[in-house]
Amino acid sequence: MIPKEYTPSRTALLMCLLPIAVIAVGIALWGANIPYVDQFTFVALLERLQTNGFRLTDLFAQNNENRPFFPRLIWLGLAGVSRYDVRLELWTNLVISIGAFAFLVRYAVRTWRRLGIAPPSLLLPLLSFLVFNWAQWEGWLNGFQTVFFLGSACAVVGLLLLTDAPTWGRFALALLAGVVGCFSTPNAFLYWPVGLAVLLAATPKGMRGIRSALWITIAAGCAMLFLAGLSRPHGLTTDAVFGNMLPRLYWLTNFLGAPLMTVPDVAFPFGLLAAGLSALIIWQLARRGEWRTAAPFIAIAAFAIGSGALISIGRLRFGTVQAVAPGYLTISAWYWAALLTLLPLVPLGRIAQRALYSLVVVCLAWGMIWGGAGANAYHLRLRPAYETALNRGTMSDEVLKGIARPGTYDVVRERLQFLEENGLSAYAMKR
Repeated sequence: MIPKEYTPSRTALLMCLLPIAVIAVGIALWGANIPYVDQFTFVALLERLQTNGFRLTDLFAQNNENRPFFPRLIWLGLAGVSRYDVRLELWTNLVISIGAFAFLVRYAVRTWRRLGIAPPSLLLPLLSFLVFNWAQWEGWLNGFQTVFFLGSACAVVGLLLLTDAPTWGRFALALLAGVVGCFSTPNAFLYWPVGLAVLLAATPKGMRGIRSALWITIAAGCAMLFLAGLSRPHGLTTDAVFGNMLPRLYWLTNFLGAPLMTVPDVAFPFGLLAAGLSALIIWQLARRGEWRTAAPFIAIAAFAIGSGALISIGRLRFGTVQAVAPGYLTISAWYWAALLTLLPLVPLGRIAQRALYSLVVVCLAWGMIWGGAGANAYHLRLRPAYETALNRGTMSDEVLKGIARPGTYDVVRERLQFLEENGLSAYAMKR
């Protein structure tokens, strides 16, 4: 047991900065100032803004299954101050993650104090190593990933705020987090039912009624606004939603194991490990009756699981390679972060504890190395288009295949021409 005045050591806090620094160095080395795939839809928004054809509804426009209103606002602001330097989007994603991680650390320390449990001295650096890992290279190097970074951060911060001191200011911020999250990525709609459970568990009885009513009203308003005029995403069928349950469960288990092992099918046993550890944590919480204190971390884990289940609806047909895609680790890493935060509740023997944490460290180190290789390959893929833009050259199909999907080359050429004519992105840079 540890005393309630437990405070993490300065060494542990400083070590948390090391993985963040590694990501920052990688962004500086591998970040390329040229749009990639989905970012060209934002270039079209810049075109409409330039020609005075821009409307407020353009910010709400559907992109696949998303309505990324708030990411578009961020991108517009960054484009306005930088002549659309795509690399600023990467730095913004890092800042968003740092903010969410800082919230997690604050509440993790508070939870350990309240539960009177002794976390391993290096658990906080391990959490940082998990959240800031190059296994997520697709997220760190693709500006469009703001949709996932912002949506996940809003869920994490909002769920933690709901268990803080029950002031109306914090409750309003939790509501705002839900609105921002939903108009960043659609899986953030899970925040509302998960958050309602936390609200009922953590809010004093006298406030539950009115706050629950406000919570449900805002959630319903977001849903109606989101669904107004929404086209059905490709592949969203009744069979996709309710069928293939066993393959989807296998896919989801790979998704949950991916933060430790980004290899299709090999991630499956790590997902089973996570499920087993979750069951042990829930058992310990039931014994101790500490549901309220641990509620936000259980909710964060539930949010990640639900997100994986939703993503599987459209991605199952692509196989388990999509379950472990680096871009989705932006979501699933928070599942493991919540899990590791509550893991000290489980009375593991010294040998078992060392073996488990050693396994996590080895896997994360492997992920950092593997992800670094993936990040470098991604950079090399974008490099020909970037160099061509710097030299004001002609974009051949061979060059465009590095930054655009097949079948979109003509549209991408038009948008690159717009960037060149207006001196934006790579075309604003001098050789």
